[in-house]
Amino acid sequence: MNSILSISLLLLLLSVCSAQPLVEVLRQNSATTLLQLAKTDSQLFKSLSTFKGTVFAPTNDAFSAALKDGDRFTQDSTTDRVLKYHLVPDTMFAGDAAFEGAEFLVSLNGSDVKVSRSENGIVVSSAWNAPQANVVKMFAFTGGVVHFIDQTLTPPLGIVEVAKAAGLTSLVSAVVQAGLARTIINLKDATVFAPSNEAIAQISSLVNTLSKEQLAQVLLLHVVPNQRLHSTDFATSALLTSSTEARVQVQKDAQGVAVSGPGNDVAARVVTADVLASVGIVMHVVDKVLLPAGMLGGMEPASEPSADVTAMKGTLRVGKLAAAVEGEGGASLIAVLKANKATTLLSLVQSDKPILNALADFKGTLFAPTDKALAASVATGFNPKNLTLLSTVLKYHAIPTTVFAEKSFTGIQFLKSLEGDEVKASGSSAKGITITSAFNANTANVVSSMAFSGGIVHFIDATLTPPTDIVTVAKQAKLTALLNAIMSAGLVDTIVNLKTATVFAPSDQAFAAISATAAKLSKEQLKQVLLMHVVPGKLVHSTEAAEAKNLPSVGTAASGQMISVQSDGKTVLVKGGGNMNPSKVIVADVVVMGPLVVHVIDQVLLPGNLSAGAGSIAVGLNVAFWMGLFFL
Repeated sequence: MNSILSISLLLLLLSVCSAQPLVEVLRQNSATTLLQLAKTDSQLFKSLSTFKGTVFAPTNDAFSAALKDGDRFTQDSTTDRVLKYHLVPDTMFAGDAAFEGAEFLVSLNGSDVKVSRSENGIVVSSAWNAPQANVVKMFAFTGGVVHFIDQTLTPPLGIVEVAKAAGLTSLVSAVVQAGLARTIINLKDATVFAPSNEAIAQISSLVNTLSKEQLAQVLLLHVVPNQRLHSTDFATSALLTSSTEARVQVQKDAQGVAVSGPGNDVAARVVTADVLASVGIVMHVVDKVLLPAGMLGGMEPASEPSADVTAMKGTLRVGKLAAAVEGEGGASLIAVLKANKATTLLSLVQSDKPILNALADFKGTLFAPTDKALAASVATGFNPKNLTLLSTVLKYHAIPTTVFAEKSFTGIQFLKSLEGDEVKASGSSAKGITITSAFNANTANVVSSMAFSGGIVHFIDATLTPPTDIVTVAKQAKLTALLNAIMSAGLVDTIVNLKTATVFAPSDQAFAAISATAAKLSKEQLKQVLLMHVVPGKLVHSTEAAEAKNLPSVGTAASGQMISVQSDGKTVLVKGGGNMNPSKVIVADVVVMGPLVVHVIDQVLLPGNLSAGAGSIAVGLNVAFWMGLFFL
């Protein structure tokens, strides 16, 4: 709400005032030192004429004080880095009376700037222990707003230098001992929970028993890659994926922020939040070391719980999540997306009013692609300006009436999206949750999760691709013989218009094995063979095959024959009445538009009155009835 008020006031100022270009505003306000320094970089100075966003402009006195304090602007590279840190592109921040709390803005040099309100007005914070700058006046310009400040901002140093400056000597020593110095120095866009010296001292006896690799495992558990999470971003509860792929639990309560690893009995507390480092690193100092599973009693892995215990834990966790979701005071979906800086997704949602309205009352699970995920999908061909496509893609990421809790989930689930087609979710205790969409599309990993008032948001590192029709998928999977058979039988329109069905799709090798028989079939006979591979009105996934046993297909329903299905939990076997041996599913659970589920098999299914050596087949009139009932 405060950000909205701030932007509204700024837009009002811009509309009623005859705003001038940025360089002219700086001249009129006697920002001569800033202009002189900017001119030392011709490219930077030229860019000021078209810059859009927020400028934190130090006064001449502020620059004079900074020049006396170490002469920090004598090198071109330093000047460029410092000046770019004072520019926040594409963000119009107006420090009006409505603003309170804190906001973190990404500067042109990539590092964060913290803006907050004090008793004296708006203050801007930069590097660790650098003086805070006070906003002394504000002016709109044609591309945004300038805040004149009484101190120069100091760009954050690298995380190792910041840790040293903060006195985290035990952590720095541990990083060096684990051989992680280069890894940590090269970190970008990450959140780090940094144990204090006292925290490491608490487990000194355990640390002394760890090998170099084990120590590295402990330290990397404290790093959440690809996310800048500030204290303002933490909701009531969240699960984050660390660099080791183990999950870190973060919970915000009246006492502050608590953090725990899989092996912690007692959560760590954040004692110093939002320490900024370069580039895009947010560090939170914690009072306990986060531990991997099974670490409390040494490094041996924890024993595997029984199936009953696992099921009970899953039930309890989902129940707890449901209680949190249904409880009063939960953040709205839009608020959770804003808090997690899902700016691209929000922008796309806001460009589609029906979707925006739907999300206002949405209850269920949302798979929210990160900004990087959406940027990658645009780079590979996704056009968000195509509103029909955009609506389809956005709806495919929303799972209505389903609260899908991810930490305890293992195995496979198929979830029906708001778009109508299915999303496949796979979970393991080692790798977490992966989401599969269209055939050959990138698999998305769940990188963090947060509850909102109507369900849960899972942030994912790849955009989900809605499934295409079955003929397109067959082409992509190179099922050439199947496609040729469908065309020969005149079934293209029938197959394309399938709704809610399971399809067993024979491979090219499967068709080759019955080529002699297939050559003798009439068009109607070929049609019945192909339709025998379609189970109408039912989605049978590999996870349900064991319970399926016998299924009526379109081709067998007229004669009362059934398709036999068997599964031992690993292999699925399918058999028609005319098959001597069962066919094996070689590619399972291909999600297709319809919704359909397709399984590629290594033999063609045959009716009971047709074997690989026979040439006759009875075609009943009821086939037309089944086709009309299930496909039209």
